[in-house]
Amino acid sequence: MARSQPASVSEIESFVTLLRVACENPAIHATLTKLLTQPNDQRQGMIHFLVQEMNSKGAPVELIAAIECLQDDALAKKASKIISRSPPKRGFFDFLRS
Repeated sequence: MARSQPASVSEIESFVTLLRVACENPAIHATLTKLLTQPNDQRQGMIHFLVQEMNSKGAPVELIAAIECLQDDALAKKASKIISRSPPKRGFFDFLRS
């Protein structure tokens, strides 16, 4: 039996997880912020390249699907707003690294 497509991106658990992690992890937050602030055409090209690299290196299918969601202009804009409102949380000992 064929699996039905998700009705919305909120049903793609890996995408929701990616945004949640971006709000908690400074490195992922910075990477997604750089990606999402690019002009649409440039962002889509970067995502295409990134997906190819991830496929060739055997990245988890769920992570690739989450990144592919960002090819949609409207969705990328919403994702950018979400992570810009939620700067990454600093851990208790992060002040030692500053």
